[in-house]
This record gives sequence, C-alpha cells and structure tokens, in this order.
Amino acid sequence: MKVGIITYHCADNYGATLQAYALQRTISKLGYDPKIINFIPNYGSIGENELSIYRRILRKILYRLPKLMIYKFPFNNQVVNRAKRRILFEDFRNNFLNITNRKYKDLKELYKDKHQYDVFIAGSDQVWNYEIAKNNLPAYCLDFVDGRIAKKIAYGVSLGPLEVANKYKFLLAPYLRDFYALSVREADMVQLVRKISNKPVYHVLDPTLLLSPEEWDEIIINPSDVNYICVYLPSRFREVTDIVNSIIKQVDLPVVNISVGGDKLRNEVKNCWCIGPREFLGYIRNSSFVITNSFHGTVFSFLFRKEFYSILPYENDIRIRSFLRLFSLQERIVNSPNDVESIKVIDYETIYPKLDFYRHLSLKFLQEAIESES
Repeated sequence: MKVGIITYHCADNYGATLQAYALQRTISKLGYDPKIINFIPNYGSIGENELSIYRRILRKILYRLPKLMIYKFPFNNQVVNRAKRRILFEDFRNNFLNITNRKYKDLKELYKDKHQYDVFIAGSDQVWNYEIAKNNLPAYCLDFVDGRIAKKIAYGVSLGPLEVANKYKFLLAPYLRDFYALSVREADMVQLVRKISNKPVYHVLDPTLLLSPEEWDEIIINPSDVNYICVYLPSRFREVTDIVNSIIKQVDLPVVNISVGGDKLRNEVKNCWCIGPREFLGYIRNSSFVITNSFHGTVFSFLFRKEFYSILPYENDIRIRSFLRLFSLQERIVNSPNDVESIKVIDYETIYPKLDFYRHLSLKFLQEAIESES
C-alpha cells in the first residue's frame, strides 16, 4: 500500500526533519510504502517574508554555493557555518528521506498532479498552525486529495499555541470533513479539533517517540565529547542566560552549546553550531545533562533518558507542557533562576512503561487508520 506524507520536511530544523524521518520509517516498519510529498512552498522558511531584500539575495547565493567552495573557506564565521549546516541538512534529506522527485511549490501544482497513493497522511509537527502554514494551510489539510478516492489521515498534527488554534479554528474546520482519521500531538487540542470536526480525535505521540533509542542509534553521529551539559536553545529570551547559568553552576560539568547563532554563555562554553540532524542526535545522546527550550530537544532528552530542564520558549507554550504532563515531569520546566533550587534525578525505570503504553496506542491508531476499510 502506497502512503503519501505531507509535512515540514524541508526546513533546516532538527525537529521538523527528524519527525519526518521517524514517521516515514514507522510507516515502512508497518509494512507500507511511504513517500514524502516534496511540497516546498514559495514562502520559504519561517520568517522569510520579514527578511530584507539584501538578506534574501544573500541567502539564495549561499544556498547555491558548491559544497567544495563552502568548505574551502579558511574562516569560521556564522554565515559560513549556516551554509555548511544547510549542506548537512540536504545530505540528510538525500540519504534518509524518501521524497518525491517532483517538487510542488504551491497548492495549484498539488491539485494538478494525479497522486498515486492509497492513503495520505498530514503530519506530524505544526502543519495546522496557521501562523506558520498561512495560505498553505489547505495543502497541509490535504485539500488536494478527494477523500472519496483516497483515505486522508492526520497523524500527531499540532495547531501551535492554544490562542492561535482558537483564533484560526474557523479556517481549519471546513478541511476536516472528509478526513478518515484524526489525531493530534497535544492533549490540549483534542477537544478543540473534535468540536470543529464533529469526528473522533485521538491523542498520539510525536513520531520521534515511535522509534526506540536503538533505532535512532543506527543513524547517529556521536561527537568525541563526553560527560557534558548540552545546551540547545533555538529561541532565546531575556532571562535564559541567568537560568542556564544557575543550572550549570549546580551540575558543574563542561558545557557544549549547539544553539544556532547562540551567544556564548560564558568563556569556557564550547560552541558547536555547524551540525546536521545526525550530529544533533549525537550531542544529546552523548551528554550527561540537557538544557533546552525546544519541544524536540525535550523529547529527545527524555527518549535518551537524560537529566534535563526545559525552559518554556514563551509563557503559554502547550507543546512542552503537554508532553511533560503526560509523563508527570512538569517539574522539569523552569521559568526563572529561582526555579532551579535542587536537581532531582528522573526515575526512568518508573516512567518508561508509560512510554511503551502510549507508543503502543499511537502505533495502533496509525496501523488501524491505514488498514481499516473506508
């Protein structure tokens, strides 16, 4: 059975890329033939529209520089590191993602093509967050698919912050009518999607959690560093340095910062910004402790059984809260230096059976959604 997936596979973002890989691999393990639909909308990466004309032109030039030319630069500045990093992402997509040869740059092109799939899956990640998808929301809602001919499934989709989901739910509702099965990544969104769709809605795990640590080990590139604090802060805010330094002071280990473009927290921090998805996994896997304000940074820290703290990227974030609440780990959230008083060891032996349970339910939803008669 052929399965077409539409998701954020082409962003140079660790979480987006790795969740696409995880869903593809999981579907393949279930015995189906998955393919990621190469939908690359014109709007570019998040925030692209706000870039100046100069920066847009510079980015396009850098993205097209030959690999050898990039690696010949004798200096190690942030611009070149970003270009190298993009090459690592492209290599990962070329080697590990099963993507359609044809590229679709807009909804019209998706409509025109005769897609040869038995089942279409939207997700995971924030594909239904209107502030990210914007005018491409119909594509991520599979509006180009006739639900009477091919089955439409939503797996672990996220609608973003609750206030965004409530604000734009009226735009989402019409596209859900002919979905065969609906599931969301955040438990907080179950009732909302159920209400606007009038359909059963299930809470499932992010695809990255459907694979075991051993399965991730097959693609990991481990660093030479060992026994360190890994700092991954893709979004930063005013108090973050104070919070991080409070944790570092208590843990008292060397610090490796893998935050892209992140400022040095202190002189002895080792900055490793030029890494791809495989290296990203390795730096978390090899660490003794993780500090992050990323959803997927939190997820992989948990999956690899690391001691970690999550700093919410914004006050009303439900993605990290919902995930940690599922495993009764809310105390891993820190909002200020005052929250970091004592580091408690996580009892993974008690928690991991819950992961096995929710993984089983998520896989059951996915397999039954694909196999059941329409």
